[in-house]
Amino acid sequence: MEDSPVVIVHNPVAGSGKAARLAGELGSALEEQGLAVLHHPTARAGDGTRIAREWEEKARVLFVVGGDGTIREVLQGLTRFQTPLATLPAGTSNVLAMELDLPGDPRRAARLVREGGLTHLDVMELRRPDREPKRSLLFTSAGFDAQVVRLVAQRRRKAIEAGGKGNITKLSYVIPALQAWMRIPEPSLRVYLDGAPLPGGPWGWILVTNIASFGGLFHLGPGIRPGDGILDVIALPAATRVQILRYGLAGFFRVLPRVKGLVRAKARSRVRIESREKVPVQIDGDEAGFTPLAVERLKERVPFLVPKREKRGKS
Repeated sequence: MEDSPVVIVHNPVAGSGKAARLAGELGSALEEQGLAVLHHPTARAGDGTRIAREWEEKARVLFVVGGDGTIREVLQGLTRFQTPLATLPAGTSNVLAMELDLPGDPRRAARLVREGGLTHLDVMELRRPDREPKRSLLFTSAGFDAQVVRLVAQRRRKAIEAGGKGNITKLSYVIPALQAWMRIPEPSLRVYLDGAPLPGGPWGWILVTNIASFGGLFHLGPGIRPGDGILDVIALPAATRVQILRYGLAGFFRVLPRVKGLVRAKARSRVRIESREKVPVQIDGDEAGFTPLAVERLKERVPFLVPKREKRGKS
């Protein structure tokens, strides 16, 4: 694969256009190292998946310039899980880049191809009835945050229909978060870990995660690692506005596990979430329909380029 090209997949609108500029700078830095480079910008939803399917076995590295959504699109197209992925963050939150402490400078990012190390990340797959499975390296959830994501997506669609670009920033979540906070539904979620019911509940908010950082602002607790072969589950009552506020403050100040009523659990391969009423679901900050759903950990793990100083290895 030494002579194979580095394929740069970038979303031109990610980061309000920042991704297109960074992709050009990354390509130039890679070429200065004597590496062959091919640019593949995305034009519509699903392009990242198509590009990954086309180039997975022909590329030296699939280098994603964009946000977590673009990474997830590329992940969706993988079949053999042997070609390394890399990312230069250019999205709204860039949660995976923060989790792996990845460089945001194009020249430093380019050096990962020759000088970086490899970590192997668990892949979650969200499955819902009669829908194509969706993959994730980060998290999926049902409940309060998924309702916020749903409201953000609705506002974005309206902006696009009105002729706007529909770009999303962190401020885009403020009003939807307040709207969701003012209308807390009665808890109705039930959870099953590898087929066994999670004691307690019903729950108002369920999070299944590979990472300890949530949205780049909130910390979910110690012992959550993206390549440990475990699905970490956090179950919250989320029955009142006061509880929701308490969760947010506790996550921000890194004391969420101390909150009364919270339950942390682990599953080896499968988490199923059911509910009496339809509850919104999100995956990596994108809408993903409604309950019921199952989250499965794939047997395959994806190789990902990280700085060598992290001393991350296949675990």
